[in-house]
Amino acid sequence: MRLISKIGLIAMLIFCGCSTRKNTIISRSYHNLTAKYNVLFNGNESFKKGVARYNTTYKDDYSRILPVFNYGDKEIAPTISSEMDVAIKKSLKCISMHSIKAKPKTKKGDRPTPKEKAYLNKNEYNRWIDDAYMLMGKAYFYELNYDKAMETFTFITREFPKEFTSYTAQIWMARTNCEKGEYGDAERTITQLTTDKKFPEKLKVELYATAAHVALKREQYKQATTSLEKAMPLVKKRKTKLRYLYILAQLYQENKQYEKSSEYYGMVIRKNPPYEMAFNAQINQASLVQAGSKSNKDIKQQLHKMLRDEKNKEYRDQIYYALGKIEMIEGNTDKALEYYRESVAVSTQNNDQKALSCLTLADYYYSKKAYVPAQAYYDSTMQSIDPDYPKIDIIQVRAESLGRLVSNLNTISSEDSLQRISRLSDNERNRVIDGIINNLRQKEAQEQIAESQRLQEYYRTQSRQNMMPDQQAAAKWYFYNPVSINQGMKEFQLKWGKRKLEDNWRRRNKGIASFAEQSEDNKNEEQTLEKKITDNKSREFYIQNLPLSDSAKKESQAKIIRSYYDAGQVYRNDLKDLQPAVDLYESMLTKYPENEYKLPVYYQLYSMYNELQNTAKANYYKNLLLTKYPESNYAKVLSDPEFYKIFEAKEKEAELFYEQTYTQYQNGLYNQVIANAEQAPRSYPKHKILPKFALLKALAVGKTSTDLLVFRTELNQVIETYPKNEVADYAKEVIAYLNTYKPETKQQEDIKKAEVIYSPNDSVFYFALVVRKTEDANQLIFDFINFNLDHFKNERLELNQNDLGNGYKVITVRPFADLKKAAEYYNTFKASPGNLKNVKSDTKDFFFITPANFDVLIKQTEASSYIEFFKLHYTSKVKL
Repeated sequence: MRLISKIGLIAMLIFCGCSTRKNTIISRSYHNLTAKYNVLFNGNESFKKGVARYNTTYKDDYSRILPVFNYGDKEIAPTISSEMDVAIKKSLKCISMHSIKAKPKTKKGDRPTPKEKAYLNKNEYNRWIDDAYMLMGKAYFYELNYDKAMETFTFITREFPKEFTSYTAQIWMARTNCEKGEYGDAERTITQLTTDKKFPEKLKVELYATAAHVALKREQYKQATTSLEKAMPLVKKRKTKLRYLYILAQLYQENKQYEKSSEYYGMVIRKNPPYEMAFNAQINQASLVQAGSKSNKDIKQQLHKMLRDEKNKEYRDQIYYALGKIEMIEGNTDKALEYYRESVAVSTQNNDQKALSCLTLADYYYSKKAYVPAQAYYDSTMQSIDPDYPKIDIIQVRAESLGRLVSNLNTISSEDSLQRISRLSDNERNRVIDGIINNLRQKEAQEQIAESQRLQEYYRTQSRQNMMPDQQAAAKWYFYNPVSINQGMKEFQLKWGKRKLEDNWRRRNKGIASFAEQSEDNKNEEQTLEKKITDNKSREFYIQNLPLSDSAKKESQAKIIRSYYDAGQVYRNDLKDLQPAVDLYESMLTKYPENEYKLPVYYQLYSMYNELQNTAKANYYKNLLLTKYPESNYAKVLSDPEFYKIFEAKEKEAELFYEQTYTQYQNGLYNQVIANAEQAPRSYPKHKILPKFALLKALAVGKTSTDLLVFRTELNQVIETYPKNEVADYAKEVIAYLNTYKPETKQQEDIKKAEVIYSPNDSVFYFALVVRKTEDANQLIFDFINFNLDHFKNERLELNQNDLGNGYKVITVRPFADLKKAAEYYNTFKASPGNLKNVKSDTKDFFFITPANFDVLIKQTEASSYIEFFKLHYTSKVKL
């Protein structure tokens, strides 16, 4: 008992002495020990586990210069959040449980030495707390929570200015600013640390690497090279050294120091790196050949040898690309393009290389003004390219411009062909169509043979390489045989067509098929689908698209004219290629001399011929405008150089007037805003800025009128007048806000609207239930059938479903001979709340309605106005 008492006494003394409110040797030792080897250790282990998993998942893109650090991937970062969260929680626990802020006690009268004084002035007496903060900051960083990370690193530099971690934190501050795109701040921090004479030698490798990383992000390749060269001698880890060597080789290649680049790629290869890095080093070293070099032949032979090596099967796209680069350097353009196309064809897994090969082909064709193939390859590039690829915005602009161009050119070609075929006699037309069908059948037969051979080869390969002995018997089963699957799929499609994977796929109309009920919308849609012939082996398939009627011919011609004009605009404005634009516009005028774009085309031709320095042609189109269309704005611009200035001044005047009006709105001068908005249409008729004035007026009315219904009316007027303008979207947002926070205005509007569009009478009625479209219509109709059997089995009632728009549908029970019977059904339904147990959302309204009012209702986008009408006209007549 005495022994136990002594142990308890010692434990109590230690516990009391280990409070963080006291700063003694015992408390410091205890909290230093438990902070490091308990909480902080566990946090560090979780952090290291997360980083290791991140690095395993991360895949380098060798088609671009590798980043010095691989963090910051938005797809991978969320996958390690659990480990980083643990690290953050452990750090916080370490700080909250083991931080010692209390000053150690000193004897009265003692004069502390400078060293002792510095110790007494410390903010923290647990030596591991700054490490806990550092761990927390890095964990936030890996989670991409850069604001929290920066806040933590800044705290470390402020609270622990003389600790080693202060320098580490500043390096991570530079990295954080770099990831946030604040490169100037990152560079200032790096410069400050570089010039700091007290900067720890141990951290210089991290500093130089960070400097290189920031320079790479800014595409400052020479600075990146210098910083990485400084880091190289200080690197100890083999994996890191290999990465830096490879990046340096890429940087020297980018800086056109090819001999130096080749030397570094050779250093990488000799250090026996992972296969993917070694392979890419070899490929890049091979691509550094110069035109006329004697070694080119040997390098090409080596690349072809690599092609034949089964081990390089998944890298064949890169090998073909390297061969293409060599051939292009040597001036063998056709051969180079062939290799680039082969690279695209075999690239199935490496999207980065596929994008690079497509982009190389796209840029080549673009430079040669071969816009149709360029468009195809830019389009393919955009499907595979990394969103962070340098100058992706230029690629995207080209892809979009060429997409519009090719789309318009295709429309011209296809509509022209359709018109030409439509002008043939029936016999000639059928002969042309039969020729198309025969060619299609031959092509499909060839493709089917090739596909069958490919699948058979695939199946044999899979059987040899991947199938275990006990799986051989199972392979005979249908779903293990790709050939059988392919044949079965074709048989299925012949019988059923291409069906979406969903329940009840056999049914044409799945909405309420079990009750043989369907909405008029579904019927119309189905009839349209049935009318559209989809069999491309039948004459009718082709004839249905021919413009045989006068109206169809006019529509086809309008498409061609519009496409001519739009294609010319792309050539002129986007591609800055004047001659094709000129050729296209003149062809358009020859074929269609009278068209809606004639005047702007004349002016465009005048302008482009001036730029092409063809004065005679420019004067020809100028004289056309001046003599035949003297009252047009184009003629006025040509005859009076001041006209355009006046026109432009008027444009600027309208914009300035709007800016002044908007400023008045901001300053609360709402009556003046309304007056200006009403003046604008008179001063600037048909001006593009008028929708903005209309919206500004509505907002000003909302500020001045005490009646919110007046405000709603103005907003609805904006929507009605300018339905396709962005102001309509804004007005809708304001109305949606009023519906949520001022619902009484919606009710008032509904009452006012209802009195106009609905008419009260006591004829036949329908009972109606309005629910969201997401509700199960089959289940609700089933519930109605049960309800009717229980309460109205002698009535001959029908069920129907209609789309109400705006995300709602209405189920009706009909007919009721008079108001009394309709009210009886309504009251019975209302008294049985279980009828709506299968309605999942809170939105459900039911009422009765006359057929005439129902026809009005289904043209609306909601039922709220009728509900107000129902309350006003029927609740007082019957007991509801």
